[in-house]
Amino acid sequence: MKLTFTMLAVWCLALARPAFAASATAAAPVAFPLRVSENGRHLVDASGQPFLIVGDTAWSLIAQLREDDIARYLDDRQRRGFNSIIVSLIEHKFATKAPANIDGVRPFLKPGDFTQPNPDYFDGAHRAVEMVNQRGITVWLFPAYLGWGGGDEGFFKEIKAAGPAALRGYEMDPEIRTIS
Repeated sequence: MKLTFTMLAVWCLALARPAFAASATAAAPVAFPLRVSENGRHLVDASGQPFLIVGDTAWSLIAQLREDDIARYLDDRQRRGFNSIIVSLIEHKFATKAPANIDGVRPFLKPGDFTQPNPDYFDGAHRAVEMVNQRGITVWLFPAYLGWGGGDEGFFKEIKAAGPAALRGYEMDPEIRTIS
């Protein structure tokens, strides 16, 4: 009987599955905050232990999920050994009610005006990040996606109009890493 490449790959994955399942354990506790190592080549935690990023992308976590769904997602990721997630603070296009969150709370009091943040939206974002931190997971926070080529996917036009200072000042916990 001649095995095709696909059949062989499926067979190998089936045999390896128990090994993958066994490796999916909760991540070891991390001493926050993280920092760049002395040699500048990797991240370390507060105790100097190397920090290997085992991450997931939950871009729309703040905008798309309610707190009970966030908790369920995070509990699952914690059980699987994830220690980092990438999250967008605000969504422009890729959430059901963007730029508002799932409950219709908008990030700005005046649509697209970064100088008028809506405290209700950012309080909810703060709670979401706290939920992440409580599980020992680091948040790599994108303040606002600019979009491909300055098009309608992101906040390029709004941020350009408001200036670079528009995204400064969102402070929470040391476990947040902003990516720009």
